[in-house]
Amino acid sequence: MFGGMFLKKEFYEALSAPFNGHPRRLSALRWINRITTGLIYVLYICIIVVLIVNHNWWDLLLSTVIPATGLVGVSIWRRVANIPRRYEVWDTPCLLGKTSPGESFPSRHVFSAAVIAVTAFRLWWPLGTVAALATVVLAVVRVVGGAHYVRDVAVGGIAGSLWGIVWFLLIGLLTA
Repeated sequence: MFGGMFLKKEFYEALSAPFNGHPRRLSALRWINRITTGLIYVLYICIIVVLIVNHNWWDLLLSTVIPATGLVGVSIWRRVANIPRRYEVWDTPCLLGKTSPGESFPSRHVFSAAVIAVTAFRLWWPLGTVAALATVVLAVVRVVGGAHYVRDVAVGGIAGSLWGIVWFLLIGLLTA
């Protein structure tokens, strides 16, 4: 029963309804999408800059290679699976303005945000907390805005988190 509702058009229409025909709300939704996406990437750039300034080359290497390899992997996964997006399946508009076909599963935005949040947590937990909260907001906005199904963002978030956690732990154990 509970899982089935995430597969119904009516569920997603109800999520998007408060923004349809309300230009200010729609504008706010789009801005939240841009701001949270930008915040995640600015946090990531700050991590990289701090690691460079502090000459922390090992953490710099891990903090670039682990997210980058995950992003490549999830991009290949999406391309191979080529799952259609909500707006393709149900012929409904994407409130975020997205029009590209396929490659919906998993959400690359949420995957990237999650692996960046794990990277931030590893280095400084307050920054990781901010990144994790931004990841959750981004996931909600991507669903409400019509770019993804719940399963797309859920799997993107879980996969990104696991990718970061497993690799950081594994490398930490191997180099301890």
